[in-house]
Amino acid sequence: LKASSFSAPITAINQPRRGSSITVYTSEYADSTQTEEIGKEIILIKGKIVGIQEMNASIPPDGVVVSAGGNYTKLFEQLKLGETIDINYSVAPPWNTIRQAVCGGPRLIENGNISINHAEEKFNPALVSARHPRTAIGLSFDGDLIMIVVDGRSKHSAGMTLKELALYLQKMRIRHAINLDGGGSSTMVVKGRIVNAPSDGSERKISNGLLILKP
Repeated sequence: LKASSFSAPITAINQPRRGSSITVYTSEYADSTQTEEIGKEIILIKGKIVGIQEMNASIPPDGVVVSAGGNYTKLFEQLKLGETIDINYSVAPPWNTIRQAVCGGPRLIENGNISINHAEEKFNPALVSARHPRTAIGLSFDGDLIMIVVDGRSKHSAGMTLKELALYLQKMRIRHAINLDGGGSSTMVVKGRIVNAPSDGSERKISNGLLILKP
């Protein structure tokens, strides 16, 4: 991010703002930034500052909001209405060769060891410690891909904490594993048939998934 008086790195895009950070919000995130702590937020349309607020700024459909927290708040106090801001980004190798990707987290297993760093990866602690339906993907020491779904929030299954899930995967001799979207989204379909018991009672309307298809 570049202003007339300073340049600063963007910390995150469309994530809850935490601590000293600069987060960019687009209209795909929500109607507003939903920030709960005072900071400094600038509303940009076509690169020009059209509004300045301390928190929970509305996100314009044809623009973005840049939200500064912690040490960056004072830096943003220099900015004025009408000022032009440049936001530049690039995708460095090897990521620029990726054709398809899906987000997930936090990491569960690294080189056979449990490695759950939810704070570093900016995940809510409740996601880690509470039992929920879970979805995870991993790679075994033999190079086999594994996908696992754990039912939860029901009489027949309470679900798993992330540590319980990681321990289970470790016993399966999984080398690397990552947690994926869980809760009511956790669904496994084999040959067109749901083979688990989604906690919502039916499939949730979600926009992505992992598919294994016959060539």
